[in-house]
Amino acid sequence: MADLQFVTPTPEHVDALVRNMREADRAECIAAGQPNLHMVVARGVRSSAWALTALIDGEVAAIIGVAPLRGSLLTDTGVPWMLGTDLVPRHRRALTRVAPGYIARMLQTYPHLINAVHARNTVAVNWLRRVGFHLEPPEPHGPFREPFHVFRMDA
Repeated sequence: MADLQFVTPTPEHVDALVRNMREADRAECIAAGQPNLHMVVARGVRSSAWALTALIDGEVAAIIGVAPLRGSLLTDTGVPWMLGTDLVPRHRRALTRVAPGYIARMLQTYPHLINAVHARNTVAVNWLRRVGFHLEPPEPHGPFREPFHVFRMDA
């Protein structure tokens, strides 16, 4: 059985995630108009109320976090995010088992969660449904007008 740990993200974790990012997550960032993956991950960690690195057997599997909704006076709304490596689909069950704990923490930090996921990122779309997020039908988003599902959850 794999050893799964959550730790505070470090710059080395950001580098490892960017170097080994899942192709679907890479494509999602680009479709959203964010081609500088290192900047996206580093900014995500920096702007989050909290973030965690998921390590599987000591290797970076993903970095997750929740940031305040930018440009909003609604301080009770957070933007959950997760970017992963190919370890995510290989250890989907273990990561799904621990998801309720960190999602509960997100909802304690922000009682309303909202973000968008690339409709073509089927692993992420299915995982979000499995852990209880409500997904809206896909709509064009970003500079390339790619299909994205808005997803949300309320405490």
